[in-house]
Order: sequence, then C-alpha cells, then structure tokens
Amino acid sequence: MDISLYLAQQLAEVENTNNNLADRASILYNLIAVLSNEGLKRDLYLYVKKFIILYLDSIEDKTYGYDTLDKTKITSLLVLLTVDEQLGLLKYLRRNLRKRHFDDLWDQFAKTEFRLKIQGVQGSTYWYFNPWCLLKVLYYRALNSISYMIILLLVILVIQIIILLPNPGTIWPSIFSLEYMPISDNFLLNHTCNVFLKLFEVDSDFKIKPIGALGVLLLGFGTAFKLLIITKFIFDSLLKKIKIYE
Repeated sequence: MDISLYLAQQLAEVENTNNNLADRASILYNLIAVLSNEGLKRDLYLYVKKFIILYLDSIEDKTYGYDTLDKTKITSLLVLLTVDEQLGLLKYLRRNLRKRHFDDLWDQFAKTEFRLKIQGVQGSTYWYFNPWCLLKVLYYRALNSISYMIILLLVILVIQIIILLPNPGTIWPSIFSLEYMPISDNFLLNHTCNVFLKLFEVDSDFKIKPIGALGVLLLGFGTAFKLLIITKFIFDSLLKKIKIYE
C-alpha cells in the first residue's frame, strides 16, 4: 500500500464537506489507527486534535438518543501519544466541551487526566528518590481518594514531628524553643500530640519560638508550605465539584 497516496485520499475525504460529520470523523479515526500501525506518528497529535473537533461536532449534529459521547473513541487515540501530548489534548477537549455546554461530559475524562499527571511525574528518572515528586504523586492521589488524603496529612505530620524534635545541640544547634501543653507523661507521645494539635490549628498552650535566623526561616517556610498545600487542595477539590475548568 502506498501510504502517501492513501493518506492523501483519506484526508481529502475528511475535508470533503459533502460527507456528513460522523463519516468524516470515522474516516479520520481509521486513518489515525493505520498511521499508528505503520509507525508514522509525526502528525498524529494534529490528527487526533482534528478528530476531537469533528467527533464533538458530529455528536451535536445527531438526533436525541444518539447524541452521546463514547469516551473510548477519544481515549483509544490518546494512548498513541506521549503523556505530555495526552494532557495537552485533554485540556483542548475540556475547553471545547465547555464551548458546547457539555461540561457534564468532562467527568468521564477527569480520572484519566489525574492518572496521566501521576504518570508524568513517575516518568521522571528516579522519581521515587525525589521527595518533591513523591509529594506530587501523593497529592494527586489524595484529590481522588480519602485514604490518600489521610496519608498526605500523616506525611506532613511526621515531617513536622521530626523537624520540631528537640535535640541536645551536640550534633546541630537547637533552632526552636518549645513550650508544651501537658498531655502525656511520655515525652515522645506528648510531643506528637502537641504537634498534631498545631497542625490542625487547634487552640492549645503549645508554642513554637524560633531561635536564630534558621529557625525563623524554617518556621516561616513550614507554615507557608502547609497553608499552600491545604489551600490548593481545597481549591482543586472545589474545581472538581463545580466543574470550573480552564
């Protein structure tokens, strides 16, 4: 098969406005599959992008009962592309669904987008040794899972417990002066409970006073980081609920 001739013929059929929208979308869908099987992926991104428009237009053109979106039509083409290209096309799809007032249809693709975001982070070399990458993966999973949200909070709690642990100054100088609220006779348990209350901003007698510039910087950075994570989590969760997308 002369692939160049086949490509030209099929693209001519796709551009032929005498063909109905569903047929044009179907021709392009099959063409993308052939090109992928032949290893010709140079322009696949553009062809999939065009398919999305034709497919959505064809849905609008159909009568009641037939105007439903088949998610697999799009996802089966997305997997032919790189993770970054897939995320780019999902944003493109989201914008076009909004233009057509099909916001409710995005729910079918939301989990795909989050899965790809996680996949993108995990695609980094030795991502599991990078604390920032691990935190991003945990954060993305927490947006879709209460259990992962609890794990994320526990990770933040453990980090704070370790950073705030008093030390005798033999290895490194103390950077915080702590005033505990008495909860338990066990020092470690008392320390953990006090930090736990502080994490959730529960009113208590537990006070953290920084010692020196490093203490001020760490305390300021830690507070800002915690607020950023919580604010972003609430904001992203609200976006999912009320379907406000870029």
